[in-house]
Amino acid sequence: MHLNLDTLPEPVREFFRSLPATGEETVLESNGLPVARIRTPVVDPVGEWSDAKNTRRFELIDREIAQTITPDETTELEHLQDEFRRYRRRTAPLPMAETRRMLDHLERAAARATA
Repeated sequence: MHLNLDTLPEPVREFFRSLPATGEETVLESNGLPVARIRTPVVDPVGEWSDAKNTRRFELIDREIAQTITPDETTELEHLQDEFRRYRRRTAPLPMAETRRMLDHLERAAARATA
């Protein structure tokens, strides 16, 4: 499940912004029990996407498909994928409102078809 941080209350957004961008996992606990695990991305200070990064991402995807990827390469791929998604959201955001309308329409149509 994906949650849009921008739609959450400001104190919640501020909490998430305060987490260290180290790529490490943070475990939230309540009454001594874990209730959530959050893995913050490693933030690239430059944040610019390049052909070299994209080429490397493709190489790692190919290695993942071939099942020859190492654990370090898996971490590198996750970082590159996160960075690419941030770049894409910044430069070409997806039309989520229209996508939600289409999903609602399809869900209603499916419900009518099964009724």
